[in-house]
Amino acid sequence: MKRRNKLHGDLTSEIRELARSKPLVDIDQKSQALVAALVDTAQQDRTRLENALARIVKCGTIEPSTNNTVAEALRIERELGLSPQDATVYATVLAHLGKAGSGEKLFVNRNSNDFANPTIEDQLGKLECKLMTRFEAAAGYLKSTLKL
Repeated sequence: MKRRNKLHGDLTSEIRELARSKPLVDIDQKSQALVAALVDTAQQDRTRLENALARIVKCGTIEPSTNNTVAEALRIERELGLSPQDATVYATVLAHLGKAGSGEKLFVNRNSNDFANPTIEDQLGKLECKLMTRFEAAAGYLKSTLKL
């Protein structure tokens, strides 16, 4: 969405500059559909994001970022070679698992390149957590486990 907003701004500015030229005086009018489509799709994306977040907030748990979580993320970044963002996600998952009690848990994340490695899967397994890298597979697993 950020890229699209930047493109919209750059495109609008460029069209304004081009329209100053006599041969392209009507480019503003000709490009209105493209500019409108960019604005419309950006708004649709934003609406979908807001709707998804609203659903998550209703049924999910938002883990706070604590000093311990940040320190753990830095350690994970160094030891496992994860990006700062991925290390923070993983540290937050570990913090949650530490408080979640016993019983089977799932960590679902499409980033199989970084998270699907033996060290992470072993750590998660010790906390009774299974890593799944496909949302469809996780949904199927939950349906079969919960008998839905």
